[in-house]
Amino acid sequence: ACREAISALRSLSPRQMRGAFVLDLLARCYFEMAEYSKAVEIWQECCERDRCLRTVSLELYSTALWHLRDAAKLGALAQRAMALDRERSQTWCVVGNCYSLRDDHEQAIRAFNRAIQLGPSCAYAHTLLAHEYVASEKFDSAVQMYERAIAIDGRHYNAWWGLGNLYHRRQDHNNARYHLEKALSINGGNPVVRTSLGMVYEALKQPGRALQLFASAESSPHCRTMATFHKGSLLSALGRHEAAVEVLRRTAAMAPKEASVHFQLGRALVACGDRKQALLHFTRSMELCSGKDAKDYQLIVAAQLELTRSSVLDAAVAVGAAAAGTAAASAGPKCCT
Repeated sequence: ACREAISALRSLSPRQMRGAFVLDLLARCYFEMAEYSKAVEIWQECCERDRCLRTVSLELYSTALWHLRDAAKLGALAQRAMALDRERSQTWCVVGNCYSLRDDHEQAIRAFNRAIQLGPSCAYAHTLLAHEYVASEKFDSAVQMYERAIAIDGRHYNAWWGLGNLYHRRQDHNNARYHLEKALSINGGNPVVRTSLGMVYEALKQPGRALQLFASAESSPHCRTMATFHKGSLLSALGRHEAAVEVLRRTAAMAPKEASVHFQLGRALVACGDRKQALLHFTRSMELCSGKDAKDYQLIVAAQLELTRSSVLDAAVAVGAAAAGTAAASAGPKCCT
């Protein structure tokens, strides 16, 4: 639907396209498809057209900047919004996103609560508050906020996704599937929803559907790395190691500093018999791990030790076989007497 909406908006006259209202709609379409860079580019132009920011979806614009980790632009937007209107719900959504990007969850929660106080019918403010509760591991409060958002707007797919993601974290996969399928039925073009739903189907032992969802999310710049990583890991788990290596190598090129990517690639290479390359990726994964006491670090060490022992054992067997062959050759016919 978003693609069709973009085509319709692009067909307008140049004069109409320069209007802040049309630009905001266009940016929203790209936002809903998780194409945040393009959305931000259009919203920046929109802010130039509308100096008072009245036609700008500030809550979405600031969320796009949050996804892009652009603290400088997000901070500048928060200052501008506060200077223009402190009594507007969207202003406090921008402030909340600004604090959230700094990992100051307490201040972010206060800001989002203020946004809800000023705009009780703003479903997105409830969802942003719920996201922050999840980040603070206050899961019961998060569920409550997501459900309130859905009560305000039943087609608010962000809250359906939030609930599904939360149930997935709790390993309640059937509940997660229900909520994520609902989100997908509302916004079928969103790659974040597709990737999350793929992870749930993977957990439910339905790899065919999971691979289909990961493949459909690979085209998104925002989700490509995550989707290819899960696709490669699943291919490896299914025993399709050569295909997994190909996919995970693409993932490693996109995310060279992700320890988990190198670890999964190392495991797939071991299964393909390429132990030298596997050892290189296990070593790289160890270097990227946060600390020696981390669970992931210990897991990588164990895999590396197992690979090293296996290589030594194979070498010993090969040397023993060669020695036995030499002894047999030197003994000649005497070995049969």
